[in-house]
Amino acid sequence: MVFKKKRSVGDYIVDGIEAVSDGVGAFARNKIDKIADNAELRFMAFQDRMMRRFINSWFFGVAIIFFSLGAFYSLKELFSFPDSISFFIIGIFLLIIGIVFKSMSGNLLIDNRK
Repeated sequence: MVFKKKRSVGDYIVDGIEAVSDGVGAFARNKIDKIADNAELRFMAFQDRMMRRFINSWFFGVAIIFFSLGAFYSLKELFSFPDSISFFIIGIFLLIIGIVFKSMSGNLLIDNRK
């Protein structure tokens, strides 16, 4: 004859606590996974924006270099300016453009201050 061990109130409480902790643990794991996925998607979008900005800045910089060289050789050939005067004029011109861009505070196309 096999005797079943009588369960006490403490056993029922322990079983209840285990069931609740399993449910809370599954809920927490699900929420943590969603938060991690959301963070990963946001990081990937941030990385994509940064790459676009880097590439745009790189092309803008290369264009400025070529325009500067073109202006330098144009000043040298058309007006017979010496090298130092040509570079000085181009430097002043680029400084003025930089001051104008700085005064605009980066609000060229869209105003982000809402």
